Amino acid sequence: MDNIPLDLPEVEITSHRNGDYVYLSSELTIRGTSSDTGNTNCTILISINNIQPFQNASATDSQGEQDFSNWNSTFSNATNLLRLGKNSITSFIVCLDTNSNTPTSSSHSINLTGLPGDDNQSSLSSISRVVNDGLEKQITEQHKSSDQSRTNLQNNPYARPIHHNNDQSQGQSQSTLSPNSGQSTTGNP
Repeated sequence: MDNIPLDLPEVEITSHRNGDYVYLSSELTIRGTSSDTGNTNCTILISINNIQPFQNASATDSQGEQDFSNWNSTFSNATNLLRLGKNSITSFIVCLDTNSNTPTSSSHSINLTGLPGDDNQSSLSSISRVVNDGLEKQITEQHKSSDQSRTNLQNNPYARPIHHNNDQSQGQSQSTLSPNSGQSTTGNP
């Protein structure tokens, strides 16, 4: 009996790429290609961090649901599988030779770095934006009010600043603006 090497099927993850960053969100879709055709009997399985059970991929090629030359797999519970930092995504292809009933398989893995969920990021960003907008509006209103007070004071020729002195034993001095000259005069009462 000759030892004829079996041709191993091939599988590759095309989306995402090795080293990509992903947000920890509730849904993650993995896409890929394989050597499968509509004439072979193969299955694609996907694993996130080697957590079982592995998920079946769906064939997306135009030759039908048995053609896994293009495939994808969407995890709707990805927040339970992904973690902050390093994550391993592995695709497995398992094919059954119909003549000899011999299974063959291979795999392809990539690493992804998990970041805090984008849902949390957008919520924090929204809160931050509301707080900043509120502070900016408050500061702007204070400046407008202060500018308006200065304008009113400067445009009023009869305005007199009031100085309070709690010490009654010393003479008080008052400043007044002469309505005609704009000159300030100081006197003791």
